[in-house]
Amino acid sequence: MRSRLLIVSCISACIATLPVVSHAQSSGPGEAVDENFILRWRDAVVGGSIGELQNGYLAAVGKATPEIQKMLDIQNAKRKQKHAELAARLKISEPQAGRVYACDVIKQLPPMIKYQAPDGSWHERGYGTPLLGKDCDKASL
Repeated sequence: MRSRLLIVSCISACIATLPVVSHAQSSGPGEAVDENFILRWRDAVVGGSIGELQNGYLAAVGKATPEIQKMLDIQNAKRKQKHAELAARLKISEPQAGRVYACDVIKQLPPMIKYQAPDGSWHERGYGTPLLGKDCDKASL
């Protein structure tokens, strides 16, 4: 029962933590995202196929299928826009804003979600402190 509760809370946190694309939004010129996007996104994140990078973007953990790559492209375009807004607000570069964003997101990830450590290795978020870059101590939104 405890593991089922953990999985349900993890799924809820994934949906709340990661950007969401509704079926009404476009993934490209003349191309609509279908209604099952969020379910496929959740399955990919919880299943460990997608993880957080230290630069504020998302990446495939291992080889990306065409569908996962499409999801990553959509979400990373939204992340790029967020980084630009954050950079303007904090008066820092976009790459710096991405790292600040990554620090906050990785700290808040629920257990079992993948993230990339500063050395490039993939880890599953546990209950302890995640492996973050040394600049994360002073970075905060």
